[in-house]
Parts: sequence; structure tokens; C-alpha cells
Amino acid sequence: MPVAVLDVGSVADVGFVAEQPDLLKFFKTTSHHILREQHLLDALELAVRQQQGFQKPLANGVAAHAIEDESFVSDAQLVLALRSTIPLSMPNNRNVWTRDPRMSLYRNLEAAAADHDDDSANNDKKEDGEDAVVRKLLTTIETNPSVLTDDETFIFSLARSITIAVYSFMMKPYIEDEVDMKAELTALGFDSLVAIELRNWLRQRLKLEVTVLEIMRSGSLIGLARFGARKWSSAVSK
Repeated sequence: MPVAVLDVGSVADVGFVAEQPDLLKFFKTTSHHILREQHLLDALELAVRQQQGFQKPLANGVAAHAIEDESFVSDAQLVLALRSTIPLSMPNNRNVWTRDPRMSLYRNLEAAAADHDDDSANNDKKEDGEDAVVRKLLTTIETNPSVLTDDETFIFSLARSITIAVYSFMMKPYIEDEVDMKAELTALGFDSLVAIELRNWLRQRLKLEVTVLEIMRSGSLIGLARFGARKWSSAVSK
């Protein structure tokens, strides 16, 4: 018959541990995660909703255990609070299961999470750097409008910022040495959806009004940068 199982950790505000201040203090000082009553109630509801029988009928109608040859996972059994409040690698972690070989996967998860945080931080730094480049482009236009027609370095910088935005829309890594900003847009995997995203980006970030059709007709990323510069130049001269 259907069942649900909860493996409950320490609960701070109800039950035996809550009534033993010294025991609760021990769990906190040894880096154990402490539950609240609501966590227990939420887990109970989830387990009940996921409860299922561990038997399935065979073709002849006879029941058999639905256990795989190599492993078995029950969605109706939940383990609560089996985590540490600080990384297992820290020397001051005194969690009782820190060195348990069965918890080796936990260390792998921590390492993967740390790598993800590093990648996110690096991506944030890159985005911050590109924001600074865009702000510099806008400042340059305000202080020296002649760059829109006479400065190839400015055109290249504009094309580079546009290219980085386009590659982010296409969810492709931007590797500067491998990107040809003179290539046809279609050769880069550019389509109408990317054009719409780019139109919005140009309007919001560069204050440049360009239609999707104009983007598609520009031919290349460097061509789009030149077209944008001409648009800016026309607006400035008015």
C-alpha cells in the first residue's frame, strides 16, 4: 500500500531537541542544520503528495516489487536537515558525519556550487565591464560627436559591444579572436528573434532607435555599427 517516510533532523521550536537547550546548542555549534516546525509540516505534505506503492502489476496481474537491479529511489521518502551550515572542508566544521564516506557526494556538490559561484562572479565582472564600455561610448558621443563619422576606433568599439550582446542573445560564448564582425549576419546564426532582442538592447542601452528590418539589412555587425553611427550623427546634427 502507499506509504510516506520522513527522516527528521533536529527541530528548534518543537519536540525533544527543542526541550533540551544543551542538545540544541550542541547541534548549532557543530554546524548541523536546524529545522523549524514549518519545515517539518511542509515536508510532511510533500511526502504525502508523493506517496506511492512500491509494487507494480506484471502482465499476468501478479504484483512484483518495482525495484531495479542496481538501484532504488523512493520519491516518498524524504531526509530533512542533512546538511552543514558551513562547508565540510573548513577546519572548524565539527559535524559528526563530516568524514563519513557515504557523504562524499556532499563534498562534490559543494565543489560544484563553488565553481558555479566563481563562474557567476566572473560573468558579473564581464557584464560590469561591458556596461562601462557602453557608458564610455555614450559619453564619447556627447563630448565629441565627430567620432561618429571620422573615428574607426569608435566604430570598432561600438561593433564589439553589439557583437557581445548578440552572442549573449544566441547563448554562445564570445571569443574575440574567433568572431568575424564582417561576416554576414545569417552566417552567425542571426535570425529575427535575435534581431528583436538586439533592437530592444540598442534602444535601452545605447538610446538608438533602429528597426528590425534595418538591423537585418545592415549585412554584418560592423555594418550595423556604421549604420548606428550614421543614425546618431543625423540625430546630433538636428
